[in-house]
Amino acid sequence: MTTSAFTAKCPKCGTRNRVGDHSTGQRPICGRCKEPLPGCACAEWDEDEPIPMAIDFAGFTTVRRRTPWIDLMRCDGCGAYWYVAADTRVADYNIRRLSEQEASGIIDKNVWPTDFDGNPAVWPDADWLRREGYMTLEDWQTRSNVETGQNKPSEGTR
Repeated sequence: MTTSAFTAKCPKCGTRNRVGDHSTGQRPICGRCKEPLPGCACAEWDEDEPIPMAIDFAGFTTVRRRTPWIDLMRCDGCGAYWYVAADTRVADYNIRRLSEQEASGIIDKNVWPTDFDGNPAVWPDADWLRREGYMTLEDWQTRSNVETGQNKPSEGTR
């Protein structure tokens, strides 16, 4: 069973609060100063720090998939778009908050940021593709109903 609990830092006093399921419609408040807390898990994410794969993405919608491990996700709580790449070597997610313009570039034109293109741990290699029954990444994209990216990394990084 997954939980939607997360830690939210109070914007007023800085106290970290454990926030459980707030699907009741009541916004969580700080236990110390009673200030309303951010209503989503991503409010506390630091783009410079990977997040553990144990995180629960229940409050997120996958908008587009680039590879089996690279997604455009949208936070259901605040509407922020995130570029999320699962690093298969260290079991962490690399993340970057995207602007509305960047997210629109992916959604409308299938133009992805290049942040994770040089990391081979987020791209399926030929052995993985063959084990899973795919000839190429493009074969996976086609069979998974994923649009082919316009700015894929070179063959050497997969």
